[in-house]
Amino acid sequence: MLSIRQRFLILQCATIVATTLFLGALSYSLFIPVIFKLQTNELEHTSREAAQSIDSYLHSLIQTLEGLDLEGFHQRYGDLPLEEVFVRHFTVLSDSFPLISYLDKDGNETVRLVNSRPSEYFFNQKQTPVVARSLAKPNQVQVGISQRSAGFDKPALQLAVTKIGYFGDEFIGTLLITIPLEELLQLFDKILLHVDDGNLTLLDHKQIISQKDGVPIFSTFTGQLPKNPQRLEYLDNDVFFAAEVVKLTGWQVVSTRPYATFIEELTNLKLLAGLTCILVTVLSGALSTRVVRHLTRNISLLIEHAGKVGSGDYDHYLELYQDRDFEKLGEAINAMTQDIARARNSRESLQQILESIIDPLVVADQQGILKQVNHATLELFACEENNLLGKPLADLFPNPPQTLTEASFASALLRRRVTNLETQVETAQGQRVTVLFSSSPVPGRNIDMGVVGTIKNIDELVNARILREHALREAEDAHRRIDALLKSVADGLIVTDLSCKVLSHNSPAEKLLGAPGQPLFKKVLDSLPDPTQLESMPPFDIDLPATENSPHRIIQVHSSPVLDHRGSQTGIVSVLRDVTRERALEQIKTEFISTAAHELTTPLTSILGYSELLLDREMEAHFSVDQKRDFMEEILNRSESLSKIVDDLLNISRIESGQPIPLDIQPTEVGALLRRTINNFQLASDQHRFDIDLPERQQHPALADKARFVQVLENLLSNAVKYSPGNTHISVSGASVDNIYKITITDQGIGMTEEQLGRIFDKFYRCDSSNTAVGGLGLGMSIVKQIVDDHQGSIQVESTLGQGTTVTLRLPLAT
Repeated sequence: MLSIRQRFLILQCATIVATTLFLGALSYSLFIPVIFKLQTNELEHTSREAAQSIDSYLHSLIQTLEGLDLEGFHQRYGDLPLEEVFVRHFTVLSDSFPLISYLDKDGNETVRLVNSRPSEYFFNQKQTPVVARSLAKPNQVQVGISQRSAGFDKPALQLAVTKIGYFGDEFIGTLLITIPLEELLQLFDKILLHVDDGNLTLLDHKQIISQKDGVPIFSTFTGQLPKNPQRLEYLDNDVFFAAEVVKLTGWQVVSTRPYATFIEELTNLKLLAGLTCILVTVLSGALSTRVVRHLTRNISLLIEHAGKVGSGDYDHYLELYQDRDFEKLGEAINAMTQDIARARNSRESLQQILESIIDPLVVADQQGILKQVNHATLELFACEENNLLGKPLADLFPNPPQTLTEASFASALLRRRVTNLETQVETAQGQRVTVLFSSSPVPGRNIDMGVVGTIKNIDELVNARILREHALREAEDAHRRIDALLKSVADGLIVTDLSCKVLSHNSPAEKLLGAPGQPLFKKVLDSLPDPTQLESMPPFDIDLPATENSPHRIIQVHSSPVLDHRGSQTGIVSVLRDVTRERALEQIKTEFISTAAHELTTPLTSILGYSELLLDREMEAHFSVDQKRDFMEEILNRSESLSKIVDDLLNISRIESGQPIPLDIQPTEVGALLRRTINNFQLASDQHRFDIDLPERQQHPALADKARFVQVLENLLSNAVKYSPGNTHISVSGASVDNIYKITITDQGIGMTEEQLGRIFDKFYRCDSSNTAVGGLGLGMSIVKQIVDDHQGSIQVESTLGQGTTVTLRLPLAT
């Protein structure tokens, strides 16, 4: 049987050996791989930084070439532009690149600029690799490295782009930029290598490009470059390498370091780790020997004292030596021995109970005074034991139920059980905790034990219940608010999940599309965007065909993602808006612009033509006085047409801005105005027959602005003439009826459909907007309606397609 001392010595040796092995293993498994990884990362970072620099440099050159308008240059100057034209047009190139070539489709240089100056020599560049690639892949910038090219006898970086017309059938030209390779390799000089023996090279397929004293050197690489950093035979040297691909070209930037210097730091670290392990072993042995010697002696005394106390000798005194801490330990053990002796008998009866209960437990005597609590009770009330013992049980409860009060303690708790009584206790910090209190009287007459009670903390359960109830109320409120919002939104609203299943919709959506499942509703659902592309999807229109219950409509759909509280998309909300009228107005305005341009161009062309003839002195002698007068009359007539168009535009502008058309309303003989206007039309249009039914003399004048009313009559009669075939009748009648003057104009023209009749007073609307239609801006009837309304009168139009149109005007009579 080994003694304590022997066991400690064995433990000491085992600890020293384990510590040494642990330190050695830690060095080899942690520090050495870390150093290796750091050196590898350093090489990778260097190659990555160099590759990014080359990428950035090439990207800026490519952007410059792609931003050139070669197509515009070719269209303006042709296939053989002059050098000075090329320099002037592409100043940004001539100032930036030492050699610029502009090639035709056979690869011959048509422009060659050396340091921004034209060259005397021209070369065929068709066999240049980068030019061949650009001809094979037009409209894409090609990049390449050459050791020597035509007209440039030193290593160069070349960029070429061949421009082809938009439809691929027109060769525009090839632009070749040649830059000394030194400029590209100078980027390597800006890369911080961190070590003196590091090196950077560029690998283009099987060609290694390095530099020495600023001069590019080309070497052949016959092996295969591994993907991961490792040891490699590279440029006849044993190196450790890391490579990074240049994204724009596929080149690789290779960062290398001699393998001997790369591995030297790892060797030094291994030697340092070994020396450290030896030093730790020596120090551990010396210190542990001294500690073991003290421990083994005092442990023996502790074992002897524990044996005597275990046998019931509580009067034995323990004395430890040679260490102040051990002396304090001995004093504490002696005091503890005496305490154990005093408390052993009083606590043995409750020890098993206290150890078996995990909930807070309290013991009160027959007067309700606390005599015992367990650790769980102290944790619940967050106080020391002496703060609870000796207090009345009722003091634990800030608002105790009647059963727990001091007055009813003897008659309640001492005589019957209390089970799961819900109440609250108050901690030492004043916090109130909801608990379930249960108690049972202790049988017998032990004056130290009257009641044993347990307190179960249900505060978290109560809070959870309150939170659930609160969350339920909030959910119901949110549901009601969402329902109210859906109902109050004027536009149609559809909420779908990610599979386009309808989750909710409002009544405007149902009015637009019908119930879910109807054809129009399904058509909108099928047109909703893919949820993955929703953020970049602009609003779009859906054409809904006419049905028995609804006309043709255009619906604008604006969809947005529905996100949950974590920001994840759960569905799509789509807003539907009927934009049929807006699209119709846009179409009308587009047609108006085209028509207005045509209407304005026609008289202007005539005015310009006749004016040029009158001003041409050579042609003036060929025209008679009557012909010149005819020209002047034609210019006057065309000018009046222009003036009328401008007046219509000004009137409609006033209407749009809310300004009234200025009127000078006076008692007017409308019949006389009507006869005079009809006479003008009879003289101008001898193909139509006018049937006039007017009283010889108007008994009661009407209230009207003469000039504006003539404008109204001219518009209406003009429409009757324009839209009626020749040899047809146009009937005009007028008479005073019940304080109004009624005018009726009836033609036998082409008539209108119900849809056209409903929009006849719309601004810019024309029944036929084709190029072969009757001329006009579509403003006449709108202006007529506004003038009649401003006269406090009314206008009514009745028409049947193919049978003619009847317009009825009513004006108030002067009183």
